Amino acid sequence: MTTSALLTSSLIMMAAIFRFLATPNAVRDWHTAGLKVYTWTANWPPAWEKAKAAGVDAVLTDRVEPYKEWARTACDPTTTAAP
Repeated sequence: MTTSALLTSSLIMMAAIFRFLATPNAVRDWHTAGLKVYTWTANWPPAWEKAKAAGVDAVLTDRVEPYKEWARTACDPTTTAAP
């Protein structure tokens, strides 16, 4: 495989979306179109919760350490929500 073919085959299509536009319906549509959805700039837990609920693939934040602390529990796939 040539270098350009390798690069082309490994490109990821993505949409960087302002956090207010990342609704569950919009994210579902973008995913259906084959896009990864990244949202910015979510700096506080309520914004992180909305991004998680919308199904975005990544969150861009200015508050990396607090986000990582929040994500350790909020995004843990082994944790289930209480009924």
